[in-house]
Amino acid sequence: MPLDLTLDLATHTSLNKTLWLGFSVLNPLGEVLDFPLTEVKIDAAQPQSLSLSASLADLDNKGITTGSYTAVFALWNSNPITDASTQLAMVKIEEAFRLYNAVEHFQTIDNTKWFSRNGLLGRTQLKNEHVAVLDDHLTITMPSETLEGGEIQTVDFTHYGSYEISMKLPDAPSSITGFFLYKAPDFHHEIDIEIFNQPESKVLFTSYAKGSTQHENRADLGFDPTAAFHRYRIDYYPDQVTFYIDDKQIQTWKDGYSDEPMHLMVNTWFPAWLKGTAPEEDQKLIIEWIRY
Repeated sequence: MPLDLTLDLATHTSLNKTLWLGFSVLNPLGEVLDFPLTEVKIDAAQPQSLSLSASLADLDNKGITTGSYTAVFALWNSNPITDASTQLAMVKIEEAFRLYNAVEHFQTIDNTKWFSRNGLLGRTQLKNEHVAVLDDHLTITMPSETLEGGEIQTVDFTHYGSYEISMKLPDAPSSITGFFLYKAPDFHHEIDIEIFNQPESKVLFTSYAKGSTQHENRADLGFDPTAAFHRYRIDYYPDQVTFYIDDKQIQTWKDGYSDEPMHLMVNTWFPAWLKGTAPEEDQKLIIEWIRY
């Protein structure tokens, strides 16, 4: 996948010159990833635009850590690798762009990537038959007059990165929708966003590690999550975990969470600690996309 960039260069010289442009990115783990140098021919007569196409294949096989990247541009008077060169200028752009390894729009469910289980969770019988693609969206149905729900998870473990979902919640008070990272056994490796499935709703941010709850924070949503699509995001890195809703930072932890690879999961269900009132009509969790 290429990164196509356009740079505007203003010259302050009367001479035509050949310069060298260095381009590096700083990934969310703080690692510097260098792209190949680009030779730039400067026309002294007028400012110019430079098109730069950098391929992600040039990242030295280090792989892509999902999330926000910092871009660094440096201009040299000669090749800094082979010559005794001087750096003429440097520009650093924080949060220049975001990268993801996968964006799932769910025209179909790829069974090599996603798994849906049958089983009991809280008051809910999870059934994989309730997980389906409908009208180009992934849906999890909560059938009327039942406490049934559904769940989907990645087949493989995933580790540090950014995880985001666009979804519209079912209107089923006394149930919740979870978007979270998890690895067995219970209470050891879990980072949760859990939203109450009702118009006047709250969100819970929870982490489990070392066999017990480490964090449990609650906040008002300030909108009806059953009326429209909203975006919920977990940025999970070694130095902190941060939660966002519609790009607004809501909660950050510096400790109290597992550093293990986990499954990315989504479920909608009735926990035992809520009343458990069955909906009068079918309700659906509708997922527009997931990126991670």
